[in-house]
Amino acid sequence: MTISRVNLYVDLKKIQENFREISKKCSPCSIMPILKANAYGLGVVEITNALVQVGAKYFGVADLNEANQICKKVDKVLLLGEMLPQELCLFNDNIVPSICSLKSAFAFNKLAKFNNSIIKVHLLIDSGMGRLGIPIENAFNEILKIKDLKNLKLEGIFSHLSSANCDENYSLKQIQTFNALILKLKNNSLTFNIYHIANSDGINNIKISYKAPFNLVRSGINLFGVFDQLGKKDLNLQSVLKLTSKLVSKRFLKKGSAIGYSQSYILSEDTWVGTVPIGYADGVPQNLSNQAFFYKDEFSYKVIGKISMDYTTIDLGKTDSISVGDEITVLKGTEDIIKWAEIKGTIPYDIICSIGNRVKRVYL
Repeated sequence: MTISRVNLYVDLKKIQENFREISKKCSPCSIMPILKANAYGLGVVEITNALVQVGAKYFGVADLNEANQICKKVDKVLLLGEMLPQELCLFNDNIVPSICSLKSAFAFNKLAKFNNSIIKVHLLIDSGMGRLGIPIENAFNEILKIKDLKNLKLEGIFSHLSSANCDENYSLKQIQTFNALILKLKNNSLTFNIYHIANSDGINNIKISYKAPFNLVRSGINLFGVFDQLGKKDLNLQSVLKLTSKLVSKRFLKKGSAIGYSQSYILSEDTWVGTVPIGYADGVPQNLSNQAFFYKDEFSYKVIGKISMDYTTIDLGKTDSISVGDEITVLKGTEDIIKWAEIKGTIPYDIICSIGNRVKRVYL
């Protein structure tokens, strides 16, 4: 028997509601859930199962290990980035690779020819992200060469918006140049079944990113009820996450007592001090020291002293109204995720992905 000191509650029904909300907004486009990094650390298998129940068919992940976890549960999985040469031998028929270069196209065509098969692929075009993909200025000529590879089926073509939450003009330029490439290919008798460029920020900020010719959008963080701090929040999303622990200790300490490493907080009066067995190893940023609040029912308790690896201390006040073993809410949901990101000077993605492995995921 194991007892978890820290629990992350993941509401699968609310994730399903968010999927429906995104689908409604982007109709008639299909929605590709993006479940990279174990679904942002929330549990890729459980979340995949929940989304399949509400009609999700095509999923996106970052690498082959992630794809192999879910490929038998879904219709298809798109690998969003480049594969290493040594990963080709682990390739599965239900996984669709992204072709990021002419070299990778040749490699997959060789693999398919060796296996006497046809591999469906999506072409990734770098329209301004500068990270992966065929540079758009070279794309037309390279795609015509890829078209001639007999063991590849060009199912889709896509690109990625780099600044949809903060630079509309740059995003529109990316879409314009990508659409020009699509039209040029069409005029040369090359069309695709699937066209996509919208990510979560695109869905919220750039409407033409989910209009024709595009017929699919990629949604990641919005599924979990969270937006980027910048840009519009153009969806009615449900908060999905709650992080809890328990009070492991409480002591009545005198005015002048030092709390935490480096004596980082000095009590200004006699007070009850509680200790919660959660720390930065569990995903609570140390930047929250002396700034954030934990909660029980309608009461809030300020974090005092430096957050350590395994423990956080909180000011319980003068009244003896809380007991050892009581549940403490550390993070209430979307609003706290945004606050934590602002205090840490990072993005909400970082907060969610940083929740530690020893935190038990509990699915509702």
